[in-house]
Formats: sequence, structure tokens, C-alpha cells
Amino acid sequence: MTFATTAALFVAAMLLFIRFAAMDPKRWRIDPERPIRSGKPNDFHLTAFAACPVGDQMAGVYDLPFESLCNILQDVALAEPRTIRIAGDEMLGHITLVQRSALMGFPDAITIMTYPIDHSDDHPTSSVAIYSRSRYGNSDRGINRARVQRWLAEAAPFLAEPQPRI
Repeated sequence: MTFATTAALFVAAMLLFIRFAAMDPKRWRIDPERPIRSGKPNDFHLTAFAACPVGDQMAGVYDLPFESLCNILQDVALAEPRTIRIAGDEMLGHITLVQRSALMGFPDAITIMTYPIDHSDDHPTSSVAIYSRSRYGNSDRGINRARVQRWLAEAAPFLAEPQPRI
């Protein structure tokens, strides 16, 4: 075998490994309010409203129960291609998803956790924390940030932000 053939086979094997790499739910399901960040620019952290502002952006407060908020975000996420849920339960407000890139199949893990802000029966409110991160590589060219912002924008028609109470 020539060097070029060996190199091509090695690259093909690595690409297959990446495309079909398993995403262990025990490793990727975390508390998105306390992520252990790698320090690489290949993740995005949306912090829940009123949480310690350590993330890249803070979420709003929404006029619906936390279970409904999680369900809406899960529906938006799963409507996108190459996205699956690997752990969690929307009724508990904590899910972990994997979305793979179209061409190479690079996996990104996204953990969503919704929190009740006001538990009152007549006017429940909630917020969300999302931690989206790449499994491989050093930089994601803003893909994780864009994904979270796109999902929030797509969910916006279903998420009524509360009006000030008088």
C-alpha cells in the first residue's frame, strides 16, 4: 500500500468514527447552570434568569410552567434534522439532546433545564438554562450560540414573556 492509500484509509476511518461515535448520556447530561467549561471557544451557555450570571447570555422569564417551557423547546429542537434526545424528561424540565452536523456528523450535546420562577397556580412563570457544546474540535465558529438563539427564536411565538403587573 502506498502512503497516500494508507492516509486516505486512516482519514476515512476517523470520519466514520466521528460520525458514529456514541454519546453516553451519563457523561453529557449535566446541570446546565453549573457546566464545567473547557475554556475552548466551542460552547455556549445560556443562564437562567436570576441565576448567577456566569454564562454567555441570560434567559428571560416566560409566562408558563417550567414543564411546558421544556416541552416547547424540546419540540423545536427535535424538529431540526439530525437531532435526538439521549436523556431526560421534559416533565422534569431537564433533557439532553445531540445534534450532528450535516456533512461530517460532528456531534454537539445540548442540555436544557427549565426552572420555575413563580409557582402560583394562576400565573406560573419559568426560565431556562441551556448549555450547548461541541464534542470535538477547538472552535465551533459560533454554531452553538447560533443554535440556542435560533431555538429560542423559533419557540418565541409559543413563549409569552410576562407583562409588568400593576
